[in-house]
Amino acid sequence: MTAKAYRLETEPGGQLPDMGRLLQATIGDLSDNLAGYILVGLGQMLVVLVASVVLVPALYIGMALIFCFGSMLSGLLSGIVMAITNSDGLAAVFSLFGTLLTFACTFGAMFLLIGGLIALIAPVTGSLNRAVAAHQRGEGKLDFNGAFSTAKEELIPGITVTAITTGIILLGVMMCYIPGIFAMGLLSFAPCLVYLHRRSATQAVSMAVTHAMANPQFYLVFCLAMFGITLIASYIPLLGPAFIVAFHVRAFRMVFGDHPSEG
Repeated sequence: MTAKAYRLETEPGGQLPDMGRLLQATIGDLSDNLAGYILVGLGQMLVVLVASVVLVPALYIGMALIFCFGSMLSGLLSGIVMAITNSDGLAAVFSLFGTLLTFACTFGAMFLLIGGLIALIAPVTGSLNRAVAAHQRGEGKLDFNGAFSTAKEELIPGITVTAITTGIILLGVMMCYIPGIFAMGLLSFAPCLVYLHRRSATQAVSMAVTHAMANPQFYLVFCLAMFGITLIASYIPLLGPAFIVAFHVRAFRMVFGDHPSEG
């Protein structure tokens, strides 16, 4: 009888895992605990779906209304200024101001949506990570409640670190993708340092960046592996996202350990 590719026990940390073995361990764990991973992933998926169904249409409607009324107000303000002052230049200035304000409000609505999604999804993601880590230590059983049972723990730090990392990565993506991928590698373990080690958001970001800068070769390979896995897993409902979480949590535990004092 062959030994399992994975272990359900506490990780001491301090390792830079081989990607092949890490992938094999994750596949073995997922295969043996398929129902549990499906159930815990279903909880997260429902929250994401509800948040998307409610917030995304609200964003588009809000942005359309802001743009429509902003454009009308800009034109009206420009016309009033023109009628009072009979100055084309001053009217143009007010028109430009109104246009810039409209675009600022539109982008503000977009960032408000992103903030709302983060506030809803980050606590569930934290609970999911803690449930998967407990399972991988052999201390808990995966079920539907895993995505919600510890959602209130590290609530503010979890939302904050997710907002920081998401903002930095999005900013990098806007700069021709490469900086975004680089940022993703540097910050890949920052959320888990909050979710699993109860660090503050700033401590987590600092520790993640410091460790990544000290081990660039590992993080390059890990980032490319995560990128490829995410591309493939995104086409597989439930199991795809569950695999991403299982792979990421196992890698984090091997690198940083199961306790803040370890790794």
